[in-house]
Amino acid sequence: MLESRMVPVVRAPDAFSAKVAAARLGAEGIVWQLRGAVDGPYPVGAVDVLVGEHDAELARALLGPVEPDEGVLAEPRRGRPLLVAVAAVALVAALAGCFARLVTLL
Repeated sequence: MLESRMVPVVRAPDAFSAKVAAARLGAEGIVWQLRGAVDGPYPVGAVDVLVGEHDAELARALLGPVEPDEGVLAEPRRGRPLLVAVAAVALVAALAGCFARLVTLL
């Protein structure tokens, strides 16, 4: 059997939406793969749904056009990881300052 290259057909905003799309594809016998923030302790972020190159057109037709306002398969927000990183650095700096103050009091 010839194997085809896996190509992305949709980008879901989160793991749940990607799994819903993958279930729809699997119900039609299309082999799929998820790539992105799917598993782990904090599965947050966009997930790409991939299918074999020969099934891409059928997969796109099955999933159909989805409006971003519907909350399913919307485009991910750009720049959010930077905001999270800045907030994390600020939190660490604040905790370090509190710890330094506590050490001087002892």
